[in-house]
Amino acid sequence: MTLPVALVEDSREQQSLLLSYLDEIRREGVTLKTNAFSSAEDFLADWPAGQYRLIFLDIQLPRMDGLSLARRIRETDRDAAIVFITSMAKFAVNGYEVDAVDFIVKPVLYDVFMRKMDRI
Repeated sequence: MTLPVALVEDSREQQSLLLSYLDEIRREGVTLKTNAFSSAEDFLADWPAGQYRLIFLDIQLPRMDGLSLARRIRETDRDAAIVFITSMAKFAVNGYEVDAVDFIVKPVLYDVFMRKMDRI
């Protein structure tokens, strides 16, 4: 079974890092189909509701922030697991209003990421 994953992160460096972590999960035998987006608008332009089962959202995005994007996602998709990525942990608590399953504080460390993925 393939797990469709979306990553919405405007920092190319963070996006590359997270994609490399997801590649490591692939090497361990988990089948992932990953799409990366640099803005909420790019994600929404490509997003049919229900397409992704796991969505990583940077909270601080240009124009539309990650929390606003999560609210839009929840209007039509209650089942996707949303994980917020943030450099400011104080924003992560807002994720509970959109039923986020977890949050990861930047810089994202490999061990932390893998523990979160094991839990998810």
